[in-house]
Amino acid sequence: MLNSTNLEEAIEIKCLILHGLDLTLYLFRRLRMIVCLLFGFLRLVVGGLLICFMIFTVCYLAVGSLLFLIGIMSFMLLIVVVGLVRVRLVSCWGLRRGFHGSFPDWWIREKLRGLFGLS
Repeated sequence: MLNSTNLEEAIEIKCLILHGLDLTLYLFRRLRMIVCLLFGFLRLVVGGLLICFMIFTVCYLAVGSLLFLIGIMSFMLLIVVVGLVRVRLVSCWGLRRGFHGSFPDWWIREKLRGLFGLS
């Protein structure tokens, strides 16, 4: 038989488990944001460096002027800096909707609750 103290303890344990699941969901969300920003940053830097190298090669072979080449490289560096600022603004405002490869929060919460038999 369940008396009132056992029922209160069961409710308290269930609340603690739900709080732990919410904390886990929060950590998953933060981890997803960090991974997305890291890959976005790497893609931006590698892409910017690749474009800079291609323009460097073409301009130096075509024109042969180092001054013209420095101007082009400065312009490309400006594009990379603007891209990094955009990535930082996206991270401050949160991820854009439609991030591919992730599950919605409600789906993760339901699966975790089902795993612990709390649904």
